[in-house]
Amino acid sequence: MKGHIRKRGHRSWAVILDSGRTSDGRRQQKWHSVKGTKRDAERELNRLLYELNTGAYVEPSRITVSEFLKNSLNRERWYWRWDTPEKYQKNMRAYFRMLSGIDRVVGRLLAALEKQGLADNTVIIYSGDNGYYMGQRGFAGKWSHYEESLRVPLIVYDPRSHAGRPGRILEPMALNIDIPATLLDYAGVTVPDSYQGHSLADWVEGKTVRNWRRDFFCEHLMNADTRIPKWEGVRSDRYVYARYFEQTPVYEFLHDLETDPEQLKNLVGDSRHAAALHSMRGRTDKLRDAYGGPYSLQRFPSGNMLAQQKKAAAQWESLFNGKDLAGWKGDPKLWSVKDGVIHGATSNEDPISSNTFLIWQGAAVENFELTLKLSMLGNNNSGIQYRSREFPGRGAFGVGGYQMDIHPNPTYTGMLYEERGRGIMANRPTKVVVEPDGTKRVTETLGEATPIDLTQWNEYTISAMGNRLVHKINGVVTIDITDRQEEKAAKSGIVALQLHRGPAMQIKVKDIRLKRLP
Repeated sequence: MKGHIRKRGHRSWAVILDSGRTSDGRRQQKWHSVKGTKRDAERELNRLLYELNTGAYVEPSRITVSEFLKNSLNRERWYWRWDTPEKYQKNMRAYFRMLSGIDRVVGRLLAALEKQGLADNTVIIYSGDNGYYMGQRGFAGKWSHYEESLRVPLIVYDPRSHAGRPGRILEPMALNIDIPATLLDYAGVTVPDSYQGHSLADWVEGKTVRNWRRDFFCEHLMNADTRIPKWEGVRSDRYVYARYFEQTPVYEFLHDLETDPEQLKNLVGDSRHAAALHSMRGRTDKLRDAYGGPYSLQRFPSGNMLAQQKKAAAQWESLFNGKDLAGWKGDPKLWSVKDGVIHGATSNEDPISSNTFLIWQGAAVENFELTLKLSMLGNNNSGIQYRSREFPGRGAFGVGGYQMDIHPNPTYTGMLYEERGRGIMANRPTKVVVEPDGTKRVTETLGEATPIDLTQWNEYTISAMGNRLVHKINGVVTIDITDRQEEKAAKSGIVALQLHRGPAMQIKVKDIRLKRLP
């Protein structure tokens, strides 16, 4: 979607949105009237383009998104990154900063080659592993069959004199699987018959390659999240066909890139394209069967399939019997059981001098999932310790280690705090990597830190697998952290509940369950 403004009179402007031409050559435009300055008209143009290009607004007559895609991770992550103009500006600027950084790194590489006298005899291939939605269609992420997800950049730079004319954009279909064959060809090594890709060297040198591909098979079979629907299909020089085969019934897409390059229309139900649909279905079946046949988890196990099976077979164990504190230890003046619920309370009359904990005395936890329900009263905070250890010298029942914080400040609620250690490691709601030197790097923002009523029963979930730790409140991820600081990252330890020193407080806890994972 493109647009421009046109002056119509004194303080009167037309904002014109142009979506190209129809198949019979008619221009498709929409006009909007704006009163005010040129700056006002420009703002309105930018607002309309933002809404159309990010999916904040899509004309119903122009596109229909199936219900399962509306509920997919593509749509969920749009709310994380693109659902407001402020987020859009912030993330787009960050994206282009990243591109500028890559450009600088390539520049350093070229300078190093020049310094070593290799620049005139080094071929450079630049590409990416997948496309990326920048808010188009109301999506974020990748995974689906649309061009924004399917297409990737590919630049081949050959400085040698026999290379073809530089600066060309070639139309023939190139795939990422062509890169290995191209590298071997440049190195003078015979490309194995088992390679599915083909060398691009002749195209780069300006030659025409006969019998080059006119289509290719594509699929996405990720098992990690049910909100990423699996699909298979074919992209040809004119049509894109996709079959989301796990939907009931199977959901198909057919797009004509010649008349509808933005893929706004699904032609599966259009009788005028019945022959193309039949052909693309057959081509998908043929290529799919040539590459291994119809998908099943048993025939095409993922790398983590065994772990998934073991995780599914793992049993939940209850850490609280609902009657007393058997299996737990803590200050009996502060902890008790009433009406099937653990109660922990401090008072202003007899304040505690340091943080104190109710410690579960079962075997140390390593990889696990822990879930419990908790409510809190008072102007204070609490926390759930895991992979922690006792600190006898830090007051009665002292504990230090990883903690899921429960705090009135929305940014701290559900964050990862290391008690007696590195302090705040990940605020809500972020995805963080702790580097080996201890540097904490935020890699993604996971939404908004909306307030949570801590006085109500909320469900807290902690998942720990290796060095990756994930916290959730009521099913929503609050932090996702990978702790690579080996000398400080705890691999196992105890579980405990915290009463914090300071103003009087009370917590109630119930339904404490643990599932140990492989």
